[in-house]
Amino acid sequence: MARFNEIQVGRYNRFIQKIFSIKGPPSMAQVAAELQPVFTFFNGAENRYLENWNRFGQSMLGTALAANNVGFRMRNPSTSNVIAVIEKAAWSNVTAAPDQPFMQENAGTTDLAGIFTITAARFDSRGSPQPSCVLSGGNGTASIGGSKMQAALAANTTYDFIGTDIQEFPLLPGDILQFVSTAVNIAPFMNIWWRERFLEDSEVK
Repeated sequence: MARFNEIQVGRYNRFIQKIFSIKGPPSMAQVAAELQPVFTFFNGAENRYLENWNRFGQSMLGTALAANNVGFRMRNPSTSNVIAVIEKAAWSNVTAAPDQPFMQENAGTTDLAGIFTITAARFDSRGSPQPSCVLSGGNGTASIGGSKMQAALAANTTYDFIGTDIQEFPLLPGDILQFVSTAVNIAPFMNIWWRERFLEDSEVK
């Protein structure tokens, strides 16, 4: 039997049901005549921790090696039960040579040769001091597929792969984010900011 103002687009029902982990049938089968759900929580970066988001940042320096490129990798361990959201990913080409670094995201379980020791990556002392994601770097880095973007940089320039908040993207458990140079024998910086929180039961496939 049809309902008054019945919702025919299931994804909105599913969103409300999943975001609040509501059990049972669709939480909003019809548009209410006088009362509708309003979902506005975020009101500033200083309150991210109240939503259980932990924010981190790290600058990584590559090592120049003749005839070899440079790569940086961020891995979300498959057992972390954490979702990471990338907020900033800026590549600084601090050499006299041009470069065309590219960004990839794909499934993976391995790190590059050099693991970065992260001791002070947190932005907010009220949150977790250590991230779940693992950062690594190396030379002679191979493609992992899943290329999303490539930049063309002159010498001594910086490019941010994320320009606005709508360009932020998640990194789920078992996935890898990788940045690789096409130029060889260079030592760029990779600057990355991200936030993490535990996945709710309703968010896990």
